[in-house]
Amino acid sequence: MRILFSITILFLFVKMEACDGCNISTGFINVDPVNYISFRHRNISYKGEEVPFFRHTGNGGELLENFLNHEFVTKYFAGKHFFLQSFISVKQTIMFSQDIDETTSGLTDPIFLIGYQNFEVFKKWQFNYSFFGGCDIGIGQYNTSLNEEYSPGSNTTDLLVGSELLARFKKWAIISKSNYKTGYKNKQGYRFGQTVNTSIYSGYYYEKSNLMTLPLFGLSLESDFIDYNNNRSVKFSSSDVLFSDIGVNIMFNKKFILGSKYKIPVFKNVSGWSSLKLTAFEFEFSMVLGN
Repeated sequence: MRILFSITILFLFVKMEACDGCNISTGFINVDPVNYISFRHRNISYKGEEVPFFRHTGNGGELLENFLNHEFVTKYFAGKHFFLQSFISVKQTIMFSQDIDETTSGLTDPIFLIGYQNFEVFKKWQFNYSFFGGCDIGIGQYNTSLNEEYSPGSNTTDLLVGSELLARFKKWAIISKSNYKTGYKNKQGYRFGQTVNTSIYSGYYYEKSNLMTLPLFGLSLESDFIDYNNNRSVKFSSSDVLFSDIGVNIMFNKKFILGSKYKIPVFKNVSGWSSLKLTAFEFEFSMVLGN
């Protein structure tokens, strides 16, 4: 039977150290040829001790950074295999320490993608795959009150490519997604770092009447390359974090989908901190359009 709407919990792509002009969240990506609209909420929190002379306060000590992203996503198929996808989001950044109590918010750079999607059906298993590419448009709010790397928008157009794969054998599924985004120097001379992300998950479909659940477990790796300001590297602007992700998706009446996931860091290389507690959460509500 055709998979109605395989919403996969993959990995949250948020700029780990800088959250600069955030890339797409892979969120709960369908791998069936269906049109949909989706609202996503993402939250990543950093809490710990910053090193002395860290760029945020310069004094070291306790620091809280909280990144919230509210995103509206659409996907529309123009024919059997080709689709268009858009991401419009607002980002809020909260920073709190003994010396700083600041909150900024603004529209991020909207992202537009063109993709190809197909699937192969065999006797006992199914393989779905898609490839996509596109760019973000640098019209988001460029707010440097917390330094450039915290700006919602990048003030430049960046390229993005990626893929998503699903192999389903009876009720079990293996799901993976990867993407890559490269940043370019804006007119202020700032270049946001490149980002690379990959993930792999295992899930089990349970269907009863008009309800389908899909719990997932897996790993996601999120990497940020270093930023550059007028061709000089920006200290503490790169990071690598490996998460163990736990989540579930619930579909009602083959039309409405709720999904959530909690991300537990199992390895983190985030510079600028002498100690760090990192937590991440994501929620999504989606609606399939048409039949």
